Parts: sequence; structure tokens; C-alpha cells
Amino acid sequence: MRRRQDHRGFTLIELLVVVGIIALLLGVLLPVLGRVRDQARRTVCASNLRQIMYATMMYSKENKGGWYITNFDKNNDSLECLIPWYIKDPHVAVCPGTRNVVNLKITQTENYTPPGGGSASRTFYPHLRTPAQYAEDDRGGHSYEVFCWAGKAEYPDGVKITADYIMTYKNVRRPAETFLVLDRDQGPFNTVNNWPEKIDNHGEKGLNLGFCDGHVEFASRGEMVRAMLVSRHPWPRESGDLGPALAAVKGLHNTGGWEGKWWYQ
Repeated sequence: MRRRQDHRGFTLIELLVVVGIIALLLGVLLPVLGRVRDQARRTVCASNLRQIMYATMMYSKENKGGWYITNFDKNNDSLECLIPWYIKDPHVAVCPGTRNVVNLKITQTENYTPPGGGSASRTFYPHLRTPAQYAEDDRGGHSYEVFCWAGKAEYPDGVKITADYIMTYKNVRRPAETFLVLDRDQGPFNTVNNWPEKIDNHGEKGLNLGFCDGHVEFASRGEMVRAMLVSRHPWPRESGDLGPALAAVKGLHNTGGWEGKWWYQ
């Protein structure tokens, strides 16, 4: 006589318990995986900036002016003098935390006046000349910003600069404390310029700073403001609203706006 086999399935309660356990595990693992992913992106971005900084150091020794980036224009965020001459891979100009695009197959032609006078034309890479506006901007543009100038202001250590000037390897006295290139932050959509926010390369947590000796540091908002002052970059807010910077750094005070006097108390 055959025995009757009992094909018993899961009960509803057992299924709910399994689903609950899976949901609990996902709730624990997803934030961890997100942090690991963000850290990996920061690390690759720091590697990119390190390569860019080494390239600026080489470029500065090979031009008569000692400029780190292109020329004497303090508003120039172009990486054209570095890529592809010192850095062959154009993707180094793209932070992995963004959707920014650098495509060297896209070129434009412009007319210019050469040093000896007259007129000439040249071809350039628009994606290397101008940074993207925000992390999700995929219209073409690199991911970094150049602070190649020392700004007019009176700084916490007592140094007073009366007029902006371009930084070169000849006039930067403390390269390990002076940053030059950083994650781009153009401040679109009514966000704060030069202030890490959700739309930026690494969100609100901070940004990478590339220093003139070649090293890179990830800085929070407050650390960024302190680094700016040491690097002779007064926190640039044309609007005059210095509230975020003063709130982020304990004991920091200012009078006269971002080109005025800064001190700690």
C-alpha cells in the first residue's frame, strides 16, 4: 500500500516572516552599500584631481610665467593646457559622481590675436574649456573648477592683499596649504555658489580639493571655508551673504564682505 505524500507549502505567516526578514536586511544593507559607493566615487575623483594637480605642476615649470593653468585669466576654468598634453585620458576630467561629459571628438574654431599682433584661428575643445553646471549636467563640460588667484582681503593670519593676483609656482609660498583645483560648484538653480549641495559632485557632504604640492583632501563645508582662507581665496559670494560660511566655522568673523576682513575669535 502506497503512503500518501504530504506536499505542504508555506503558510501565509511564514511568507510574511520571510518577506519581513528580507526587507530588514535590505534596510540595513542599502545605506551601507550607498556609503561604500560614495566613498569609491570620492576616491576615484581624488585620483583624478591628483593627476590634474601633477599636470599643473609640470605645466607651471614649462611656461615662462609659471602659471598653473593656461594664462593670466583668473576666471578661466579651462583644462586645455593639461589635456591631452600632460594627461592622455580625457575622462580624468570627469568626476564619477556626475553625469558630466568630456568628448574630444567635439571641437570648435575661434579667431584670436597672437602675441605678435594680427589675427589667427585655432581649434579648441569646448568640453575642456568650460565646466558643467551641476552633477547631472550631461550637455558637455568637465567636473572641476580652478581657483588660480589670490583674492583681495585681510586674512585671519594678518596678511592683507590689496588687489587680486594670479597664483604661480613662483609666488605660492605654502603649496601644501594652498589649493588650486576643486570639485566644480557653479551655483545654478538658486543654490549657493561654492557651497556643497545636493546637485553638486558629492552632494552636501563636501568636495575634493587639489593642493599645489599634488595632494588631495576631501573637505566638509567648514573645512572648505578654512582652506579657502589659508589658500588666499576669500569665500566668493558676490551677493554678500556670508551667513553660511560664518555659521560653518566656529569663531569665524567678517566685516566688509568677502573682500573685507576675516578673523577668528
